[in-house]
Amino acid sequence: MHKGLGESAFADDIPAAAAAFPGVNFVIYHSCIRPAFFAYDALQDVKSGRMRDGVPDIKDTTQFAQLVAPYPNVYAELGTIFASTVVTFPTVCAHLMGILFKYLGADRIVWGTDSTFYGSPQWQIEAFWRLQLPEEFRRRFGYPEITPEMKRKVLGLNSARLYGLNPDPARYTEVPGDYSSRMSGDAQLMKTMEYDDRLPNDPPMKTSSPYGVAAADRQDRLETLRAEYREEAGTRFGVPRSNRREGWIRVR
Repeated sequence: MHKGLGESAFADDIPAAAAAFPGVNFVIYHSCIRPAFFAYDALQDVKSGRMRDGVPDIKDTTQFAQLVAPYPNVYAELGTIFASTVVTFPTVCAHLMGILFKYLGADRIVWGTDSTFYGSPQWQIEAFWRLQLPEEFRRRFGYPEITPEMKRKVLGLNSARLYGLNPDPARYTEVPGDYSSRMSGDAQLMKTMEYDDRLPNDPPMKTSSPYGVAAADRQDRLETLRAEYREEAGTRFGVPRSNRREGWIRVR
């Protein structure tokens, strides 16, 4: 369920749905964070000193965490709530993570990156691994210490459980360096992985890729969509797309 980034953030209706359908797992995307991407309003909530059950009342995430705490079938999803605060407003990020872990526990938080907005999610993964809540916050507000084991649950083990996947590391191996050549012999697999919806007699795709030789040689559906997007963006805005994370940078 999408709950956050605007007027859809209210959490009041979640407990009734969770109680009515105990056999359904509700994953609440964005964890009801109210501000849309720029978390300055959440920082003002923290600075206001307004409290709810002994923790900062960050609209509407604090209420969400406290309301759904008794319902084991409700999960909090991170995504933008983490990405939009960990760099620009780390104090807000610490409170948000502390509140979610305090009321829902490590078993009911799942990882999300909203990578279509922020580019490659690797920087978010690295930031989450480095996350440590200040000792003063843990003492004052009752936040738990977030251990590596808890982070592993959030980064994948919880979702594996929800989607019925076997998380046993022994079942998985590193991706071989020659994986691309191994795939090339399987036409159906390549069709699936490359988003290729061409018919057998369709002419080859024409692409002009700025992303390197490997991407240009693939001639796949995704490359065509990328080229079309760049052409449209260049026509409308005169600026080609980059993969940098754009946004506000706090300098003071």
